[in-house]
Amino acid sequence: MSQPSASEQRRSRAESKEFTRQALLKAGLLELIEHGLDTPSLDAICARAGFTRGAFYVHFKDRDDFLVAVTDWTLSSIVDVIAGTHDETDLDAAVGRFTAVLAKRDWPIVGSFAIATHRVFESIARSEKLKHRFTEIFHDAATRVGSLVARAQEAGKVRRDLDPRQIAMLLLSLGVGAKSLEDTGVQVGSAALRSGILGLLKP
Repeated sequence: MSQPSASEQRRSRAESKEFTRQALLKAGLLELIEHGLDTPSLDAICARAGFTRGAFYVHFKDRDDFLVAVTDWTLSSIVDVIAGTHDETDLDAAVGRFTAVLAKRDWPIVGSFAIATHRVFESIARSEKLKHRFTEIFHDAATRVGSLVARAQEAGKVRRDLDPRQIAMLLLSLGVGAKSLEDTGVQVGSAALRSGILGLLKP
């Protein structure tokens, strides 16, 4: 039986390392959802993932670095699913996906959990690292949604006198606001929200 080549061994180590990192991120996310951003200890996260603190420090410098990584992984994944890629989606579909997720409370990566938006933002506001990364993710999402707005303008579905970037920022702000309202018990109907958003943009 032939021995694995050096490149195969490197790939296997890289895959194992990535598996460990993903397991720690998933465990951390579940701990954060269940107990809040301020509560989970590194021991609880490592125990849930089935790894030691030593494995944790191979991937993350400290708890703050880990929280940034979890935030990055989770929010970027949500943006990826909702905004899609340039070739496979349009503004109507992106707005439809977001409002459907909002109604079902079944978030990409996160799953069906009642996430208290105000608590997430409170925790982000207390950490300069989290604020910096959240700002980057938000602006990246605005760029991607702005591209969808521009394409919709070219197709005659959105008013041409509107700035795509500003509209994208407004849509993202509306999305955050709608989620925050649901935290207070105000139900935002997905169909009404979708038709309202798209109706405001029509020529």
